[in-house]
Amino acid sequence: MVPRAQTFAWGLLHRALPIGKRASKFSKHIVGECVRCATLEDEMHMFFLCHFSKAAWFFSPWFIRTEVIAANHHSTPQIIQALLTSAHPYIKVTSLYTFWSIWKARNDALFGRKFCKPSQVFSIANAIMQDSKLEDMFLTPHEHRCTRSVDQHVVPQRDIFLLAGNAIFCDAA
Repeated sequence: MVPRAQTFAWGLLHRALPIGKRASKFSKHIVGECVRCATLEDEMHMFFLCHFSKAAWFFSPWFIRTEVIAANHHSTPQIIQALLTSAHPYIKVTSLYTFWSIWKARNDALFGRKFCKPSQVFSIANAIMQDSKLEDMFLTPHEHRCTRSVDQHVVPQRDIFLLAGNAIFCDAA
C-alpha cells in the first residue's frame, strides 16, 4: 500500500483526520461544513452520507447503499469491518484506496476548487491500486532490499542508485 494511503488509513481508523467538524474547533477560520452540500462535516458524513460519497459508493462496480450501512453501524471502523466481512465481490482491504480517493476529491474541492464526479472515484482508486501493483512487480530483488533499507531509515551503500516512488538516492561523492 502506498505510504501516504497507509498514513491516511491510520488517521481514518484512529479518528485523526482533519475533518471540518474536528478542525473547526481549533480555528475560527476553518469552516466545519462539507464543501459539497454545506452539512456539518464528520467522518460518517464525508465517507458515507454526503451525496457525493453515496453516489461514489453506489457507482459500478460496487452498488453499495452506504446510508443503509451507516444506519446499522455508527462509526467508520465498524463500517469498514462490516464491508470487509460482507460477501461483496469487490470489497477488499485495497478498498481503503476508495476512502483515500474520496478524501483526495474532498481536498481538491475544498482547497483547489476542483470538483470531480462521483464516477471518477473508482477510476482514481483503481489507478492507485494498479500503480502500486506495477511498482511492486517491476522492482528487482536488489531494489526490494534497497526500499526495505529506506523504510528502515538506512542510507543505501555507495554507488547504488535507487529509483522507487518519489525518492532518489545516490552517492554524489
